[in-house]
Amino acid sequence: MMSLADDRLALVQRYMIDAEEAEARARAALDKAGAQARAAAEEQAQRDAGRKRRSAELPRVEAAANSRETHLPVDDNAARLTSPTAKQEARARKVLANAEKRAAKESGRVAAAVEKREARERKALVKAAVKREARQREGLERSFKR
Repeated sequence: MMSLADDRLALVQRYMIDAEEAEARARAALDKAGAQARAAAEEQAQRDAGRKRRSAELPRVEAAANSRETHLPVDDNAARLTSPTAKQEARARKVLANAEKRAAKESGRVAAAVEKREARERKALVKAAVKREARQREGLERSFKR
C-alpha cells in the first residue's frame, strides 16, 4: 500500500507532466500561429508587389494600347519620333491648339455680343434722351401758349 506522501508525490509528478505537456502544446500552438502569420505576411507582400508591378506597368500598357505602331523602331531618332510618348505629346499639343482656337472664337463671340448689347443700350439711351427733350419742348411750348 502506498503512503500518503507517495500519493502526493505521484500527484505532483502527474501535475508536472500535465503542465509540461500543456506548455509543449502552447509552444506548438504559438509556433503554428507564428508560421501562419509569417505566411500571411509573405502572401500580403507578394500581393502588394504584384499591385505595384501592375500599377507601374499600367501607363506603359496604356501607351502601347493608344499607339498605332506596336513595333519598336531600330535607331534612336526614329524611336524619339515614333515613340508612344512623342505621339501622345504631339496629340496633346494638337488638342491644346484646337482648344485655344475654340476659346479664341468663343471670346470673339462674347466680345461681339457685349458690343452689340452696349450698342443697343446706347441706342436706347439716345432714344430716351430724344423723348425727354421732346417732352421738355412740348412743355415749354405749352407754357408759352398760355
